Amino acid sequence: MLKILFFSFIILNACVPPSEEEFFEVNIDYKDDGLRKILDLEIRQDLDSLLIFMSHPNPTYRLFAAKSFASFQSEKAIDSLMKLLNDPFIEVRTASAFALGQIKNVKAEEFLISAFTQQDSNDVNNEFNATILESIGKLGNEKYLAPLSTVTTYRITDTLLLEGQARGIYQYGLRKIFHPESQKLMLKFLVEDYPLSVQKVAANYFQRFPDLNLDDAKFQILKVMQNHSDPDIRMCLATAITRKGYLELLDPILSFYSKEKDYRVKCNLLKQIHVYPYINIIEKMLVELSNKNQNIALAAADYLIGNGISYDAPIYANFLKNDQEPLVQIKIHQAILKNSGNYSGSRNAAIIALKVFVEKSTYNEYIKSAAIEALSEDPRNYQYIMDNYKEESPAVLKTKSLGGLSDILKNEKFNNLLGGSSKKAKNDIALFLKMAIQGGSAGVIDIASSIISDETINLKEEYDSTTFLSVALNKLKLPDNLETYNSLNAAISKINGSIAPEPLKSDKIKDINWILFDQYSATPKVKITTSKGEIVLELYKNAAPLSVLNFIELTKSGFYNNKYFHRVITNFVAQAGCPQGDGYGSLDYTIRSELNNTHYDDEGYIGYASSGLHTESTQWFITHCPTPHLDGKYTIFGKVISGMEIVHAIEVGDKIIRLTVNN
Repeated sequence: MLKILFFSFIILNACVPPSEEEFFEVNIDYKDDGLRKILDLEIRQDLDSLLIFMSHPNPTYRLFAAKSFASFQSEKAIDSLMKLLNDPFIEVRTASAFALGQIKNVKAEEFLISAFTQQDSNDVNNEFNATILESIGKLGNEKYLAPLSTVTTYRITDTLLLEGQARGIYQYGLRKIFHPESQKLMLKFLVEDYPLSVQKVAANYFQRFPDLNLDDAKFQILKVMQNHSDPDIRMCLATAITRKGYLELLDPILSFYSKEKDYRVKCNLLKQIHVYPYINIIEKMLVELSNKNQNIALAAADYLIGNGISYDAPIYANFLKNDQEPLVQIKIHQAILKNSGNYSGSRNAAIIALKVFVEKSTYNEYIKSAAIEALSEDPRNYQYIMDNYKEESPAVLKTKSLGGLSDILKNEKFNNLLGGSSKKAKNDIALFLKMAIQGGSAGVIDIASSIISDETINLKEEYDSTTFLSVALNKLKLPDNLETYNSLNAAISKINGSIAPEPLKSDKIKDINWILFDQYSATPKVKITTSKGEIVLELYKNAAPLSVLNFIELTKSGFYNNKYFHRVITNFVAQAGCPQGDGYGSLDYTIRSELNNTHYDDEGYIGYASSGLHTESTQWFITHCPTPHLDGKYTIFGKVISGMEIVHAIEVGDKIIRLTVNN
């Protein structure tokens, strides 16, 4: 009965006896030694001490103890968290509901449902209720999805509840659990006058899950895409509707594209347009190669790489322009190389041009790396790639070279193009990978070992012994190279046919520097001066103190100065902070994840890159748009408050000149 009442607001209200304690409100004071102790205990993951604070008379302490388990995520805290769902203070109840959702144990399901409270016109309870709805999406049984999706009592003004409902359905989707009623409700959110925040979750739902059947909704989605004022909505729906390949929608989609002003929307459409017949698309793609927005031009070039045909390959060269960005030119050459005949003149010209990009000193390592990646389209370039691998080369150039060799080995034309020399080529590459591992950096070892352990490539037979992998494992420095250590250990186990050991965790965890904490306001500002312009961040010190102070310390030390944006994915993130510049670098410590009941619901959020809980160190990213699949998984510790246009202009290889922090 409770399950039905939960989803219709007609539920049994929990009777909480009146409090006899002297605390009448949550009072968050970061100078409070007790609160600081709880935050320190969270970092140390001191379960027993945190559990004691869960029953402390001070509601602020109970609140922060409950919040700690959203990141700590120990199942041993579930019973205590479930008790706090009936806490007299709404803040404590909400934190407990969120933490239970983060732990994702179905044991909490019935308790969350029972804790759902009567709708409150003043929204006092609705944040708690919304958190419960989202948490049910993270851990709930499949049978609750239909009831969650068919609630009819939420008013269009109940923004928090509607957000919770939409996020709960989205979280079910991330677990690959769907229901026709869910899709029907998400479509209703889009086509009717619901709050924008709710519509954004719905739009991301259609973008994120390609297996949704849109046959009956395609015209409605098309109309929303064509007419909605918000680009976040349009870019999501551009992906959702275009990738379905409805021929009857091609003309209106292309017409919409020609009128669209936001590059992000256009890029999302271009990324999916390959599902339509080549003959209907190619002219549009060729024109866009000269687009002044590099992201659009690159998307058009990617289309040629993935969908070009040999007959047209020589024509692609006609669309090379001197004023195009180097990366665009490289991708056009890559398209020619991939789609040309084995011995055509256009193929040879593309190889010559790409080698110029590799060898010309005026191009930075990211341009050179892109050219190496392009050359790997033809297996016959394997020797050139190995010959240009130098120990003194920048890390990104070495890791990209290895990635290129991996692509060459996986190329279905490998044996055909190399003919009688294919066996020798495979052996040469195998020996080269061994050499790279013996003298390589973390990134090199990570990639090379993954190639060797790839069963589809089958390089194991090329070695008399693979003990050199174990030697390399023992030489890795921990915790600096923790991610590589775990990857290499897994690769060794795979090669030996044994069960991979449990991944190691860092034992060097950074603490909160409370002296530094007291020197800064709740929202310190950081100015990032880049080669493209200035970006200003506002940091959330109170929400994520360890993350913010780590960022401030690195900034003040000059660590981020002269680093590169090493990873940029259009309509996703721009990422920086790698000391090596290839995404594999770190320092000799990690910091704990600080996961709060916040959402990546807008562009410009600052998060820490990680390879799992509590593996953050120096790398961070800025989001280009809402990214709800990151919610509850990646620490949010700030937001761009000016210079977002610079963020959108950032390209791989753009440099951070300096960072400066102000109180």
